[in-house]
Amino acid sequence: MQAPHSDLPTITADILERLRQRRPRVHCITNAVAQNFTANMLLAAGAVPSMTIAPKEVRAFAARARGPGSFAVEILDSVHGLDRGALMLKAKVS
Repeated sequence: MQAPHSDLPTITADILERLRQRRPRVHCITNAVAQNFTANMLLAAGAVPSMTIAPKEVRAFAARARGPGSFAVEILDSVHGLDRGALMLKAKVS
């Protein structure tokens, strides 16, 4: 069910207010060109962006975002393992 167009500004304002109250932590995986724009948009919306790529910093950010033992840390471990595998494959091909 779609809201009438006249309700959209009110709904949008409500969503932005709830977002700003919650201040979600968002880890961004983006290219260097888009990092500044992405971070500024998230800050304007009320989020806490992170552009870090250092494994220890990413792990710490994810732990604070979800709490120790969350699935976010497990996903990061998987992604980090995939990254290592891709680097090893690249080294073998080169």
